[in-house]
Amino acid sequence: MRTVEEGIAEIIVEVTEIDRARMPFEGTFREAGIDSLDRLEIIVRIEQIYRIRFLDDELGTMKTFDDLVTLSESKLVGRNG
Repeated sequence: MRTVEEGIAEIIVEVTEIDRARMPFEGTFREAGIDSLDRLEIIVRIEQIYRIRFLDDELGTMKTFDDLVTLSESKLVGRNG
C-alpha cells in the first residue's frame, strides 16, 4: 500500500509532468515552477482520490510539498479517528 506522500507525489508528477527527480520535496511549489492553476488541479485530484475537502483558508497555507502532505494526512486521520 502506498503512502499519502507517495500518492501526492504521483499526482504532482501527473499534473505538472515534472520529472520525478525534480519533485519539489524541498522548497516551495513556486520555486519548482508549479503555478496556481497546477496547484488547484493537484488539490482537486487529492480531494477526489482521498475523499477529503480543503477549506479556502487552508489552501493559502499550502506552499510546499510537505505542507500539502501534512494537511492531507491530518484530514485523513480526522476522518478515520
